[in-house]
Amino acid sequence: MPLVAGVQLRYSKTLWFDPAGTTPEVDDLVVVKTSRGEELGQCRRAPFELDDPNFEKGLKPVLRIANERDLKYQIELDEKEKEAMPVFVEMIEKFELDMRPVDVEFLISGDKVVFYFSAEKRVDFRELVRALSSHFDARIDMRQVGVRDEARMIGGLGHCGEQLCCARLSGEFAPVSIKMAKEQGLPLNPTKISGLCGRLMCCLRYEVEAYKDFNRRAPRKGCGVEASDGSRGRVSDLDAVREMVSLRFMRDEMPDETITVKLGDMVCEKEGKSCRCTIDAAVLEETRQISTIQRSAALVGNARFLDKTELGGSVGGPGSAPNDTSEAATRKGASRPGESKGGSKEGGSRRRRGRRRKSQASAGSGQSAPAKPSAPPKDDRVPRRRHR
Repeated sequence: MPLVAGVQLRYSKTLWFDPAGTTPEVDDLVVVKTSRGEELGQCRRAPFELDDPNFEKGLKPVLRIANERDLKYQIELDEKEKEAMPVFVEMIEKFELDMRPVDVEFLISGDKVVFYFSAEKRVDFRELVRALSSHFDARIDMRQVGVRDEARMIGGLGHCGEQLCCARLSGEFAPVSIKMAKEQGLPLNPTKISGLCGRLMCCLRYEVEAYKDFNRRAPRKGCGVEASDGSRGRVSDLDAVREMVSLRFMRDEMPDETITVKLGDMVCEKEGKSCRCTIDAAVLEETRQISTIQRSAALVGNARFLDKTELGGSVGGPGSAPNDTSEAATRKGASRPGESKGGSKEGGSRRRRGRRRKSQASAGSGQSAPAKPSAPPKDDRVPRRRHR
């Protein structure tokens, strides 16, 4: 049985390497030998015996577990990568090449630099390689990547607000088809089912098996449903996440009734493209009662946050005065029934002048005027002369 260790490189899935006498633990940094040279990777699986007699031997070895010197040197290489990226962009513009720079990687051996780029067509970058080689004084390796690999390297946030699946869940890209979106009932709008890379989202295949299982057991939309008491309805909607089925029942001279039940409470017998579904009437009645209680609780909860005036108009409480509304209208200058517009303005100005004189008199004497009992407002309207 061959002894192997799982190591993940910078932009790769977990690869098998020969431990070669080393005993790295999970998450340890190791230096391995690859076809490109010496590279720094992370151990994802400790050495173990692979139970596969047909496994080909001749694995690349793990040279050593990364020591302090390797880690310091890798930090220096990271700084060089940040400085090399603007140079890469500048030279692409200089030679007018139709390519997009993605990333720069310095191998830990120190004698090789890998430049990643994306392009729609094949690019003749021979002059670019010579210029980069003379600038960095190292061997240059140009790697063209696809749009999915570009999204994985750059990273970002998807429609769900989470980190991109290709960047968070490293591994090989699995094929995604439009049939998976149809199976899940998603809108076939390219802007909604496509990721940042412009391809179909990788997450479409994560739940497709669960949707297939639900659609295999659930009735189809529009098929008839018969209850044990003789009533008939139709399937109006399906919820694969909660495994619920919405049934619509016709009622005479009343709006249609929609009841949502569990898929396990129904018996569905599929016959080709048609379905024959039945359900117990007791389950429907129990669901009706539960939904009624929930709606009542929701109405009571919402009523607590409503104002009294919104519920039933102005209703006087135990401590409210009977003439609160009329006094408030008088203070705001609202006109009383039978009062003209001119009289209202003149009466208001007289009252303001009277209050101003009282405040000046109280300020001169240094004593506040005693409060007088409120009297009903007098009719100080000026009679108008009739013109004959």
